[in-house]
Formats: sequence, structure tokens, C-alpha cells
Amino acid sequence: MKIASIILWSITCFMLLTGFLFRGMHWPGASLMTVLGFTLAPLSMLIYFIGRIINKAKMRIPTYGVYMYFLVMFLGLTMYWGSTISKDLLNGMIDIQHQLENNNQNLVTISQESEFLAFKEVKDQTSLVIEQINRDKQYLIEMTSGVDENGYPLGKDNQDFAAQYYLVDYNGENGQRLKVMIEQLNQLYQNLGPNLNFKLVKTDPFISTRNGIITNWIPHTVEHATLAEVLLKLSSIQNNILSNEIMLLNHLKKHAHID
Repeated sequence: MKIASIILWSITCFMLLTGFLFRGMHWPGASLMTVLGFTLAPLSMLIYFIGRIINKAKMRIPTYGVYMYFLVMFLGLTMYWGSTISKDLLNGMIDIQHQLENNNQNLVTISQESEFLAFKEVKDQTSLVIEQINRDKQYLIEMTSGVDENGYPLGKDNQDFAAQYYLVDYNGENGQRLKVMIEQLNQLYQNLGPNLNFKLVKTDPFISTRNGIITNWIPHTVEHATLAEVLLKLSSIQNNILSNEIMLLNHLKKHAHID
């Protein structure tokens, strides 16, 4: 009875502590470990009390397991409270992302009509990039359980899937494809408006402010980032692209008026 109680308390505390930790870090598997921990807790308590009734003196070491359980619960509830605050922060990111998407749609509407033939290639390429990012965002959301009744992605705290999609799947083909499309679009902007101050997406290697080492654009965007953060970054990229498009269109209109 003593050995069984020690083993059960050890597994219970390990599962709960790991589950709370994973939940706080937004890692997958948190819910499973937490459920297993809470499921084992009543059984551990039952075995412990039966052991105390049979021979209280032999249950001294398992008693420390009870103390550890309540300590883990205290730490876990504290972490869970912090996780709730984190969820609110992630929801705030999604709200900003939705606002950016609405703004992006307005920019798309503004640039729909243009009489400049030189602008057509840019417009077509811009549409391809915007649509590709939209497909990527929709896929990421769908593959992480979709959205809730308020429109917030259920997997907003997932830190794995976006990195897997852009860096691992098909040997990183998804990330490389988006990188090439944006580089081609950047080149078109610079060709038609070489003196304009475009907000170009820098796809060249650079020193990351996150860890101080040289990194590339896609890993910097998706690695160790929650889905909410990745969606916000992708919508921000779309906003930069559409803002560049409007800037170029205004530039062409101005020069046409001067000519």
C-alpha cells in the first residue's frame, strides 16, 4: 500500500505540474496531462487514506506526497491565472489582426480601378501574394481546431503548427514560396517607384533582436510564436504590401498629371 501510494502521488504530481507548465507555455499536450493528473488525484487520495487506516506509521513518506500535491495545485492555479491573462492578450492580438484585415480590405477596394498599364502587373502580383497569405491563414486556423463563437481561433496559443507549416512541411516549400513571391513583388515596386519610401518586407538574412543571431525572415516570423502572433504578423505584412500598392498608384497618378 505504501509503495502504491508513493508511485501514484509521484505520477499525479508530475502530470499536474507538467500540464500546468505546458499550459502556461502554450505547448501541446497540456490538457491531456492535466486531465490525467486530476483523474489520478482521487485514486491517490483513496489509496493513501486506506493505507493510513491499515497502518498509519508506514504512511509517513506518502504523506509528503499529499503535501506535494497541494503545493503543485497552488503553483498550478497561479500559473493557470497567468495563462488566463495570456489568453486575453492573445485575444487582443486577434482583435488587432481583424482590424488590420478590415483596413486591408479597404485598401484593396481603393486600388481596384486603375487606368495605368504599368500598374497592372503590380496589381496582379499583389493580389497573388495577398490571396496566398489569406489561404495560409485560413489553413493555419482550420488545422488548429477552427474558431470559437466569437471568431477567436481555438488554437491561438499553438506554437508549433505555423512553424511546421512554413519550415518543415515539404522541406520548407511553403515558406520559400511566400518568400519568393514577396521578393518578386518588392522588385516590381522598386522598378516603378525607385525613389519611393516603400515598407518592403525584408526577406534577406538579418540579426534577430530576439536572440542576437543571424536569422531569416520566415523563421523569425513563425518560430516560437503563438498562432495569434503569426496571424497578426501575416496581416501586418499584407497591410504593408497594400500600402505600398496605394503609394505606387498615387505616384503614377501624380506623374501622369504632371505629364
